[in-house]
Amino acid sequence: MLDQFVTRVSRRKARFYYGVEEEDHPCGAQLMGSEPEQFVAAAKVLVDAGFDLIDLNFACPVKKVLGRGRGGYLLSDPTTALKIVGAVRRSLPDTIPLTLKLRKGFDASPESRDRFFTLLDGALDRGVAGVTLHGRTVRQRYEGASDWNFLAEVKRFLVEEKRSDVPLLGSGDLFDAPT
Repeated sequence: MLDQFVTRVSRRKARFYYGVEEEDHPCGAQLMGSEPEQFVAAAKVLVDAGFDLIDLNFACPVKKVLGRGRGGYLLSDPTTALKIVGAVRRSLPDTIPLTLKLRKGFDASPESRDRFFTLLDGALDRGVAGVTLHGRTVRQRYEGASDWNFLAEVKRFLVEEKRSDVPLLGSGDLFDAPT
């Protein structure tokens, strides 16, 4: 797994494997895992290797990933997700932004919606600098249309919470430049 690979290589080898060159900046790396300690160790290696931003993937809907308590699974467990966010944010230099990749929720239930907003609000309180949001639930995977109205609702939430400075990037159903 990538998180195990990342934590087992030296800084010099990490630069070789990831190919971060001066002309590549700014560049970011995305992490996925299930334990705060995994994320912290991997983020340190990646920052030492020259990455300028760390993104946490709490959106992947792949069955194998979910079964290991990673990716989109964490939308169903905001307590663990927020432990991860807090641990990684505290471990990073202030100059390295931390961002999240999220989905609309784990499923379409009201409880899942509540967990989404609990996670989002808590992540912002812990210093997340930006969010990429896919407008489908984890259960939907890539079926059906992405709910861009939900992205608008999240943007309104950010404005109401006086956090309109936090970038919100939409994801889902973008297939080419015209769309």
